Amino acid sequence: MSNHNSKIPICILPAEILAAIFKYCLPLPAPRARKVLLRSRSQTLAWLTLTRVCQYWRTVALNHPWMWTFPDFSFPKFAREMLKRSKSAPLDIHYFESYSMKPRSPKVLLEALDNTSRLASVHLNMNQDLDKAVAKLVQPAPLLHSLIVISCQQLSVPAGFLGGDAPHLTSMELHRCYLPWNSSLLNSLTILSLKGDGRSNRPEPRHFTDALHRMTALEVLELDNIFPVAKAETPAVLLPKLRSLVLVARNQPECGYTLSYLSIPAATKIHISCRMSVAYYQFTPLLNNISSLFAPNPNLLADTRVIRTLVVQGDIHDNLDRLRLKSWSTDDIPLTATHDINDSPVPDLFLELKWGTGAQFPVIAKSFLFALPFPSLQTLHIHLWRADFSTNGYWYQPRSIDMERLEVDLWPDTLKILVIRGEHGLEQLSLVLGRWGVMGSHAPKGSYVMGFPSLECLVVFAVNFNKVEGGMASLNAALGSRVGSETVIQKVVLKQCWGYSDEDLEQMKRRVNVVEKQGS
Repeated sequence: MSNHNSKIPICILPAEILAAIFKYCLPLPAPRARKVLLRSRSQTLAWLTLTRVCQYWRTVALNHPWMWTFPDFSFPKFAREMLKRSKSAPLDIHYFESYSMKPRSPKVLLEALDNTSRLASVHLNMNQDLDKAVAKLVQPAPLLHSLIVISCQQLSVPAGFLGGDAPHLTSMELHRCYLPWNSSLLNSLTILSLKGDGRSNRPEPRHFTDALHRMTALEVLELDNIFPVAKAETPAVLLPKLRSLVLVARNQPECGYTLSYLSIPAATKIHISCRMSVAYYQFTPLLNNISSLFAPNPNLLADTRVIRTLVVQGDIHDNLDRLRLKSWSTDDIPLTATHDINDSPVPDLFLELKWGTGAQFPVIAKSFLFALPFPSLQTLHIHLWRADFSTNGYWYQPRSIDMERLEVDLWPDTLKILVIRGEHGLEQLSLVLGRWGVMGSHAPKGSYVMGFPSLECLVVFAVNFNKVEGGMASLNAALGSRVGSETVIQKVVLKQCWGYSDEDLEQMKRRVNVVEKQGS
């Protein structure tokens, strides 16, 4: 068969071209990959069939070292052979501790890490012998561009880690593995992702500020339970290239302090997720600093961050109240944006708050909404959910996931489109669309405010009117209260709604100019 295959046209290609073709068959890590790959046996072995087509193909494969630079340590003997065949080519060392690893796998990994000067990427996700693996990395790594260390236990890097010299290191991800904040390895990073236990390696303000000043090329910053211990003592540090900021906190109020250190472009995508035991005082640092994201920045020529579309979601998750706020700087966001963070487009700001005790949902929602600027808001989505739910087989009673009058005094005159999703939101909407009397000793007698006075289009999304007692009648009554005033709503869209009659629609058409059904 080998002699026969050697006569086909592809076998007379120059070795350089054939080797380039082989490259597409190899299970190599993707450029800028940010995960430790767990490869299957078939992925590792499938490409080896290239070496069995004919003698010429085998010779080409054996003589090109870069084909052997990504050893699979679940086959220790083969991994050692790959290291030998790779000669002096740069190495990608990825080790994912799993059932497929053999007793000799850690030993071969340590042998591979002895080649520090050849390391291009090192991605380690392991528990056994991780300290020994990290201890190997004490020599300069002139080729290293990506480092991931995911530890199950707390681990500090050794003194002289990577010899303090990795000039091409641009991506670093450390989980429960701690690097000194004054390390020169931070200087050239474009991606920094750190995860801690909330106690270890928390920087003092000046140490955190100094580190940020040295990371001028930073594009992605992710901090998970590892934050500075206090608010910034000096002006915020400009990070002009930052594309993504992710802050994740579990009972770490200091998460909010981090914002006081950062001066970032308006285009930076921001995701903040905080889970607190006691709501109000633990959220205070974040509440006090969230508005800084929208302050004009004289050091940046780009536009100031604005909110044109806002999604407000409220529900109960893991027996905790949860508030999610998503905002975009454009007004053409699809309705599916209320579904999940993975929906496109990614929010410019995604704020997720969970808490156990200390404040009811309306208090937290109102506090954060009033902390955000809405002078340009055009579209508002509200999705409030309340129902019995189960966690580990236990059923909990529903809690009040409401917004007080949907905050009628909050929204600007620019707000033109309101999207209400679900039955619980509809119950509150029917109340808020009408007139609200103005209270207070100085208010003229009989004065009132109208909920959402500039509203032009109301979208009711995914509502079963059969579940809302008098739901359609209440909605029509609220719409009717606006007739004859300057606040009449021009259009109502019923999207994926059911449980209403033709007579209900006819009554609605007497109150608004256009009624549209979509996907009912």
